[in-house]
Amino acid sequence: MCQTLDNGEVVTIPVTITFTSGRRRVQGRAEYRLPNKPKVTLEFRGGFVYDHLVELQYRNPGTLQRGTFVTELDSAGTTLTGTYSGFGLESNKPVHGTAKLTKA
Repeated sequence: MCQTLDNGEVVTIPVTITFTSGRRRVQGRAEYRLPNKPKVTLEFRGGFVYDHLVELQYRNPGTLQRGTFVTELDSAGTTLTGTYSGFGLESNKPVHGTAKLTKA
């Protein structure tokens, strides 16, 4: 995923996410690690709001980190591309960015 910092710099952060789905509901768990920081775990819940459009809420249990991820599933069903907006764990303020997730 990519996050835009206050100074306009775009930072790329490798993330591993596991999603499960049923009917139109989706849930998942993500893990990432910033340099010299402990691993961060995010929980996702949401679902399809249209055939290819997915809206997910995310949160880091026990912290203020949370937000919304709106993404589009490609026609092959293997790639999610979208944007997120929320409250950052390290920055302790609003954050936003883009993410492109590809099925491994």
